[in-house]
Amino acid sequence: MFPFDKVKIDQTFVRGVHANAQDAVIAKVVISMAHGLGLQVIAEGVETELQCEFMRANLCDEIQGYFFSRPVPSVDLERMLRENHMLPAHLIREQKKVRRLLLVDDEPNVLSSLKRLLRPDGYEIISAASGPEGLTLLEQHSVDIIVADQRMPGMSGVEFLRKAKTLYPHTIRIVLSGHTELQSVTDAINEGAVYRFLTKPWDDDQLRGFIEQAFRHKELADENEQLNIKIRTANQDLAASNRQLQTVIDGNKLALSSGEQRLDIMHEALQKFPMPVLALDETGMVAFANEHAGNLLPEGGPMVGSELAGWRSEFDELLLESVEAEDFRADLDGEPYEVRWHQMGQASSSRGKIIFIRPVAASNT
Repeated sequence: MFPFDKVKIDQTFVRGVHANAQDAVIAKVVISMAHGLGLQVIAEGVETELQCEFMRANLCDEIQGYFFSRPVPSVDLERMLRENHMLPAHLIREQKKVRRLLLVDDEPNVLSSLKRLLRPDGYEIISAASGPEGLTLLEQHSVDIIVADQRMPGMSGVEFLRKAKTLYPHTIRIVLSGHTELQSVTDAINEGAVYRFLTKPWDDDQLRGFIEQAFRHKELADENEQLNIKIRTANQDLAASNRQLQTVIDGNKLALSSGEQRLDIMHEALQKFPMPVLALDETGMVAFANEHAGNLLPEGGPMVGSELAGWRSEFDELLLESVEAEDFRADLDGEPYEVRWHQMGQASSSRGKIIFIRPVAASNT
């Protein structure tokens, strides 16, 4: 009902998109709903790269917040504009991402062994000694693959990966487990919390192969997501265009309706005008004639839709020789009349002449 152009997501929801699943869902729904209505979306209070990446991935149009800049004096703002201050390139352009791997294990020796094994494959590796520490790192870094040990004090690997799936569903999650925990790991796989599990002790080549396969799977999913983003962006642009088009159509309908009402009023007013009134189009055809003008017709003669020259040739000749807004005299069927005409189009898109005809006797009184 209101002519809104943009919707703003309050920072209360933006702040929690990577720690609160409900906030993430609300933000996604607001973006989707707004785009479906052809509106743009601004995310308020974006303070971290992960929040910005979340908004980019979900097609939020604009962000505001400390991640881009804190409030600055006008002098600093001018400098930022001159220096073309922008967001990091990877957040505004499609480019190949760094393969980032999170290792979670409470045994330092195991973490060291995994790093030595996997570092030659070119991954960026970060590590945590517990599930809670792993969740903290996930809040700070965009991670592709998670490899977690099952037996950890306080929070098991499956419990950790379940929470990771809820908060970061696009990650690929792998668990290292002994045979004794096979049932709990199998349940997690069936729930979708775990992509794959490997038993301890692991085979080096097998582990490297699984992780490489997981990265390929993730990259394929990212490519599909990018394609989906492009499709959604196109749909958003189409919805915005449709909304703008509908606004124009509604405006034209309103203008047409208003114009028709004004035309009806003027038509009725001229019909009741106490002297003959004619309107000619650019070709000299009679487009309007009020009731008094009809009295000037020969009995049964034509009027609207006929050419004036064919109806009153002598009157048409006098009209062509006359000057706008100056009276001239014409005899119609032996009766003297004073005639004045005005060119139409000064206050409307109409073209032609409007002619006022007054009996001489009436004008002298």
